[in-house]
Amino acid sequence: MRKLTETDIQVLRLLKKGADNKVTKRQLMDKAKITARNLYDAIEALRSLGIPLTAIRNVKDPAYYIAQIKDEKTTGIAQHMKQIATERYY
Repeated sequence: MRKLTETDIQVLRLLKKGADNKVTKRQLMDKAKITARNLYDAIEALRSLGIPLTAIRNVKDPAYYIAQIKDEKTTGIAQHMKQIATERYY
């Protein structure tokens, strides 16, 4: 596990708790002044610490939030598993 960077901490501060408070990818990138790649790296680093970051992926601009209740966590896991199932490895 890598040490958290300033970018990771900044992204964590921008994320909100609960699905009703989701923050879009574009909002996170604009507020943190980072690229999509930097955002994805920060999200993975935070997830590696056990922070239950959930993504809503079925929209034009994906959104993220920190899951608070079991249903939010279950929904997040289901969406992640669906993404994995549709990816092909060569």
